[in-house]
Amino acid sequence: VRLDGVDVTRALAAILTLVPLDQYVAQPAAVMAVVGDPAATPETYADFARVIAAVEGKFPDLERVERFAFYERARSAFGVVAT
Repeated sequence: VRLDGVDVTRALAAILTLVPLDQYVAQPAAVMAVVGDPAATPETYADFARVIAAVEGKFPDLERVERFAFYERARSAFGVVAT
């Protein structure tokens, strides 16, 4: 799904109202780790966590996935949204 021009956090909030995170896995939300600094926390990641907390009622432990592993995982995803 393409949502050109839509802010990623706004898209996330809307999607979570229809597709909740899986409550039966340890880390139901994942982000691509920053290349060269996998421990870095870009402001966007903090924004994601705030949106998820507002919708789900608790702050998530965002799983950080290495870049190429993230791409591989996306290939088998239920859905992919590009903003």
